[in-house]
Amino acid sequence: EPSPQVAFSKCSSSYKENNSQEKLMLAMAENFRQQYALLYPDHKALLLCPVNECGVQKFVSTTLRSTLLPYSELYDWGGCASFVADYLALELLDPPFELLSSPSWVLQTQRGTCFDFSIVLCSLLLGAGYNAYCVSGYATKEMCLLDQSRQECPLLQPQIQEPKKPIKKYSVKPPRDLQSNFERRQEEKQQAEAEAAALKKQLDEREHPPPDPLRGLRVHCWVLLLSGNREIPENFFIDPLTSKSYSTTNENFLGIESVWNHQNYWVNKQDCTFGCNEMTFDLGDLSKWEYVLCGQSLSIISDPKTLEEPEDEEEVQNEEMDELKVFEMPPSWVTKIDISPADMEMRYPGGMKVIEYRKAKLEKFAPYLLKDGLVTKLTTYKDLDCKIFADASVFSSNIPCHHVDHVHLYQPKKCDEDDYLAYCSDAMFRIHVLKMRLIRYRARKKASSELVNLFVQETEELQKKQLWYQKNYLTMSNEDEDDYLAYCSDAMFRIHVLKMRLIRHKERAPQKYLALEEKLKRHPRLASHLL
Repeated sequence: EPSPQVAFSKCSSSYKENNSQEKLMLAMAENFRQQYALLYPDHKALLLCPVNECGVQKFVSTTLRSTLLPYSELYDWGGCASFVADYLALELLDPPFELLSSPSWVLQTQRGTCFDFSIVLCSLLLGAGYNAYCVSGYATKEMCLLDQSRQECPLLQPQIQEPKKPIKKYSVKPPRDLQSNFERRQEEKQQAEAEAAALKKQLDEREHPPPDPLRGLRVHCWVLLLSGNREIPENFFIDPLTSKSYSTTNENFLGIESVWNHQNYWVNKQDCTFGCNEMTFDLGDLSKWEYVLCGQSLSIISDPKTLEEPEDEEEVQNEEMDELKVFEMPPSWVTKIDISPADMEMRYPGGMKVIEYRKAKLEKFAPYLLKDGLVTKLTTYKDLDCKIFADASVFSSNIPCHHVDHVHLYQPKKCDEDDYLAYCSDAMFRIHVLKMRLIRYRARKKASSELVNLFVQETEELQKKQLWYQKNYLTMSNEDEDDYLAYCSDAMFRIHVLKMRLIRHKERAPQKYLALEEKLKRHPRLASHLL
């Protein structure tokens, strides 16, 4: 699809021009670029001042806009990363990549490069209180191209749940285990060997990618989270394209050129011949990182104790007066980032997203987008090319009947007309039974609610009548008192009948439900299809 055009008339003045502070920042960045090119002629040019969507040069740090949105999902790094990966569509880098759009424009168009993904994610993480940085470097081909065709689908990985043991105050001692420990160890050994053989067969079956001639040259951008804030125990990377977290020594990251946040910009001086395995991320270490601006942000990173409040304010003021004035990063030129509740609910570009894994394809849909309430569809295949169908599963979260939350679709064995007609007959029969179960469930619920409403209504009317009697019993005639007593007798009888009906309904409803379940399970056509 063609890239959407920017409406210059609707853009803020900060998008179309630079103020005096931004112009000075650009001049300082140009001076830094020239010195860096002179000292490191073999290194590639740094991404310092790309142009925005309006064609105006902006320093990369000012493109970040720290934002905290009023959605609980975006209060932690996992929710922010998942939202960015789902909400945006990837556009591959087209060198020379000198365009870095604002986060507001990226969220409006729902498309962008890996740099745009990282800028949006880093802005949300900074607003949530994390010590986040954008990283410009090099990664593997699969990560740069968002190729997950050689990875296992997360929904297919088995989840081991430990059964909860009931706590009993008094328990009978179990009988002695008379099984041979030697035989048990032999069985475990055979089982381990079988699992290892199956895993080896699976690995042999997987096709290894050919060597990448551009390995180490593919540019990528991701996010770095440093430890400290929000109880982060250790540094780690976040790939904004997939929302997955990685260790800083992961083999998919082949090198780093620079990192930046909303306060400063740092250039890596460490050797990345063997990737990021031996790198340190102490940005205050001048022997390993070169900064652009020398200011408060550098002192905070090098000495976290500066974050503590000083005891003597006068001494601090005197020290500040003695220090030389430093140039601070200009404020962000980006307008306020805003995401409407409708966009949060739509979630994906166009309401859906397709992810291809190894022998599987995962389709995600926005809630209430499809009439049947489908939100996830997982299709598995028997071959790596995803051409031979194996199985399909659908997951629906907006259907009131819990029996159809997970439905396994038909697994064809023979592509002939007889099998197809037989499958259609069984499928229609199963759908009819599920509809009947849903109708009966709703009917029981409706009958229960009607009885409760009648019981409450009769009780309230009787209470009102009793209050009326207490206020007027001194002036009442004998006929009025007889009518009142007759009404109370009838009302008490009706309330007693309703109470008995409620108790009976409460006792018989589970029995009817279980009887229906047993009847359906005994049916020869439904025994193998009921969940």
